[in-house]
Amino acid sequence: MEGDGGHGDGDGGHGGGDGTQGGGTQGDDTRDGGDGTCGLLERLSVTVTALRGQERPGDNAEQWRAVEVARTQEKEKVSGLERTLGTLRARAGQLASACRDKDATMKKLLMETEKLSAEVLGLRGQNARLQLQLEVQEKNHRDIVAVYRTHLLHAAQGFMDEGVHAMLLRILRTGEWGAGSGPLPSPPPSH
Repeated sequence: MEGDGGHGDGDGGHGGGDGTQGGGTQGDDTRDGGDGTCGLLERLSVTVTALRGQERPGDNAEQWRAVEVARTQEKEKVSGLERTLGTLRARAGQLASACRDKDATMKKLLMETEKLSAEVLGLRGQNARLQLQLEVQEKNHRDIVAVYRTHLLHAAQGFMDEGVHAMLLRILRTGEWGAGSGPLPSPPPSH
């Protein structure tokens, strides 16, 4: 790096010398059609190119090249790491968004599951109540059938009670009237 300063001073020296010489002849060249200014610019360009192409003297030149190579490699490495970091950040954002979506979906499904579980429990309770009612009605039906059988057996044997006879007639009339089979029959004479 110290070599840069030395060459910079040399550039200034050359530039000053060329500029001074060019300045003295510029008026002459301008009178000749402006070719002197172009010549001055060309000489400056050649000098700058030559100075840039020169190697730095001594061991510093090798060290400088090694440092430049290492710096270039580090820049490329940093650039690659920045690209990788950007990619990872984008992927992390996508994953976070997907997690939020899945969490929302899971919450919705959990709420629906709880709602359906409550409905199932309600239906089970209703089913149990209906089952109990059915059992009670079947028992009542069996009891009624047993009573009718007893009364029919007594009637067939001729032991029918007056009240039971009247009740059976009333039931018969109600059943026929409910079925829409016409007018009610008159009760038979009781014995």
